[in-house]
Amino acid sequence: MFDLNIKPTHKPIKTYYAELERYAQLGEENEGTVRAAFQNLLQRYCYQSDFTLLCEKTRSLASDTEGSA
Repeated sequence: MFDLNIKPTHKPIKTYYAELERYAQLGEENEGTVRAAFQNLLQRYCYQSDFTLLCEKTRSLASDTEGSA
């Protein structure tokens, strides 16, 4: 296992909070905007650790394609 040693003073964390503040100033504090800011934060830490962030994976169910002809 590894230790990311994430601190509130790190640049990605500060950037995350600044991004949330910009969204709040625009009146956007819903789940979608918070999600985007958090995704950006995760992406920065994944990049540093040579990980790949998979944000969402959709899958189609067999029932989705049946009967749609």
